Amino acid sequence: VSNTPIDEKELYLQIKKKEAELKVIKKMNGWTKGIRFFDQKVRTKSKLQYFLLELDITGEKLNIIGYPKNQEQKAIADYSKTEKRHQGNKEYDVVLVGADTTTDLRKAYPNYFVDSKDFLQNLVKIIDKY
Repeated sequence: VSNTPIDEKELYLQIKKKEAELKVIKKMNGWTKGIRFFDQKVRTKSKLQYFLLELDITGEKLNIIGYPKNQEQKAIADYSKTEKRHQGNKEYDVVLVGADTTTDLRKAYPNYFVDSKDFLQNLVKIIDKY
């Protein structure tokens, strides 16, 4: 990638700065924990089809609201309100997802289900090195 530092220390310090700015570790850990809980909730409440997920990165909390198929417009309206409430606030991540089963959800949103353990371990090593 152009403008990527060749010096390891400089590169690692830039990665460390970006991680702090973007809160990558907290976000990814929050989504990983939240998705496990979400997976259980979808299985136990199969009549729900839409889910509003609100991740509080700093507080490390995930709020999930489920909606049946006939409440799609309410789910969209609630998502819009939640997005506006957190607009510009990097401490929150809001997603509205729809799926009949967790299998469908995993196909539609694979990034939320990827095991990020190895990535996070390597990122922590980089951050801790300098």
